[in-house]
Amino acid sequence: MELELCPGACHSRDKRGSSCLNVHPRRTPDPTPLTTNFADAATQLDAWLSTLDAGSAVTASRVTQMPKPGTLEPLLQAFSGKAPGATAAPVKVGELIAEGGMGTVHFAEQEALGRAVVIKTMREDFALSAAEHILREAWATGALEHPNIVPVHDIRVSDDGAPMIVLKRIEGDSWTKLMHDEERLRESFAAHDCLTWNLNILAQVLQAVRFAHSRGILHRDLKPDNVMIGAYGEVYLVDWGIALSLGEESTSPLPSASASTEMCGTPCYMAPEMLGGVALDARTDIYLIGGLLCEILTGMPPHRTGCLADLMEDIHTSTPDLPEDAPPALVAIIRRAMAPDRADRFQDASALANALQGFQQTRGSQLLADQAEAPLRDLLACLAADNVDQQEVYRLFGAVRFGYETAVNAWPENKRAATDLDRARVALIEYELSQQHPEAAKALFRDIKTPDPKLGERIADAIESRRLEEEELARFRDDSDVRFGTRTRIALTLILGGLWSGLALLKHYYFDGVAPSYPELFAVTGFFAAVVLGLFYWARRSMRRTEMNRRISRLVLIVLPAHVVLFTGAQVMGMPPATAEIFNMLLWAIVAMAGAATLDARFWPLALAYAATFVYAASHPEHRYLAMAAGTLAFVIVGLVVWNGPTKTSLDAPSKS
Repeated sequence: MELELCPGACHSRDKRGSSCLNVHPRRTPDPTPLTTNFADAATQLDAWLSTLDAGSAVTASRVTQMPKPGTLEPLLQAFSGKAPGATAAPVKVGELIAEGGMGTVHFAEQEALGRAVVIKTMREDFALSAAEHILREAWATGALEHPNIVPVHDIRVSDDGAPMIVLKRIEGDSWTKLMHDEERLRESFAAHDCLTWNLNILAQVLQAVRFAHSRGILHRDLKPDNVMIGAYGEVYLVDWGIALSLGEESTSPLPSASASTEMCGTPCYMAPEMLGGVALDARTDIYLIGGLLCEILTGMPPHRTGCLADLMEDIHTSTPDLPEDAPPALVAIIRRAMAPDRADRFQDASALANALQGFQQTRGSQLLADQAEAPLRDLLACLAADNVDQQEVYRLFGAVRFGYETAVNAWPENKRAATDLDRARVALIEYELSQQHPEAAKALFRDIKTPDPKLGERIADAIESRRLEEEELARFRDDSDVRFGTRTRIALTLILGGLWSGLALLKHYYFDGVAPSYPELFAVTGFFAAVVLGLFYWARRSMRRTEMNRRISRLVLIVLPAHVVLFTGAQVMGMPPATAEIFNMLLWAIVAMAGAATLDARFWPLALAYAATFVYAASHPEHRYLAMAAGTLAFVIVGLVVWNGPTKTSLDAPSKS
């Protein structure tokens, strides 16, 4: 009798509300069956799905479909030959932990070691199938010593002759309970990203699978129920009860994958070749890992268990529905791992592990880039504000740069992170240019991955303009440096002041009775002109170097022609030469006032001194030479103070913000 696949009335529903199956006689043959052994597979899957009517649908949907018994005698004989004797260390069996379809698990204690363990043995009503399951698990895990594979401490015989295995006790929960419990993941493992946490668990499961394959063992029943998570995040791949040998059967107590063509596994995770009639290989576990990835994304096993038609179709096509917002790279990994044709899958666990590692690397980089988006928005808003807070700008840019650079370092191909980082740099460059900081803009521009040539030209122009400004400012500062030529000015002050005051005193004490004449006044003026010109020629380098010295030179040189003009005008007016000499001191007072206004405010005392001597000489003409000598002495004193003390002149450059 052929079977008709019919999504008819259901007897029970699984977690998703999918209906169970009805199996009716087929009235017309199906010309294109899904598998060559479709009838046998359908019969076994029908029996498996019928377990949904008894008890929890969710639990039943994950029950492992065991191979048909009948080939267990060699296994039992091998076990009997290797079974431990009466000298085995005693184990104290404790309370029942769990009871499955074929076996039981108890707490126990190895008394000699004081070690807490668990005992796994078979139920009496499933003796043969359970015995094979337990023996396979013992021999498979006994051959695999790996941090992610639960170790077997011992294998022994119960009082009624049933095989028992002593396993490490794992304090934790199955991956099924934790996979999508975000609150518990946060509380127990500080995991704030569920997908990242699950991928890290899967990576450790994959390490166990890689190791098992390297030792020639195929797990064949990879599902979240068979992954235990310890209280401290330890990951263990358990339940190797239907494991196969990837080598020759004669060299291993496990059945050979090349000879095991019966249907076996958990139907809602099965690969197409697991329906039976086809030898299995390592790529079957690759498919099952793809199913784990599918459940991580969707929260459901990869194959629907509503009715036999849906289940067979899902297993055959192996194209589970994935969320539209799922990461494309992860979707591609799942599609390849779950390809119906084994030739299209990852050819070994290492290739799949490398692909997942690459995805995790890129995902971590993308998460870092996502975190950097908020400070980038704040930075752009801060720069667009009317009153820009410079410290806040630099703080935000530091956060942006750290986030995006970390993302690029984690995954150099993260173009979004690189582009957004360049965007932040360009925004800060514009700000630095507006603040007249072209060198800072240049440093930022050097780090841009795809620089804009026009922006580079603007920066170069700004740097050149700043360079010219700085050169001009440096020249101005050098030109305004009153410290340069100090000794020369002191020497000139002492020489000219000494000559002038000496001549005035000489006239007062030795030629007081001799009336001056205009030729004499012009001769004295010429003498001093020659002395001044000679001294200034000698000090020409210093007196031409700065603006201060050049202005002093001009003032001094103007005094001499002014004397000539004064004496000429006085002579034309018929003014006595003695009166002209008195007005000469008024001329000096005027020149001192000009110096105070244009060179240094500390020349004002000199201007006042000259004015006082002019008034005194005007009221006491007979003492005009003494007044002249006193004014010259004031010139020397004030000059020495000005040339040797700190000063702020009219030449000082204004500060630039």
